[in-house]
Amino acid sequence: VEERTELESVAGELVSVIEGDDIEIIRERTDVLGQASLAFAERRMDRSIKSALSGVAVSELEAPE
Repeated sequence: VEERTELESVAGELVSVIEGDDIEIIRERTDVLGQASLAFAERRMDRSIKSALSGVAVSELEAPE
């Protein structure tokens, strides 16, 4: 809940500055949102990979060429 509240707050700040024309502030707030959402994105990626590889043996995976 705390993480969600923080993400909503940071996203709201970004929406507010997008209405203006200060590109540096927009970039800064975009970076802040990216950093704030990093842990959430990592957890989603981990769950997706775990789901995709569930029941797959290492020997079944192909090495990239």
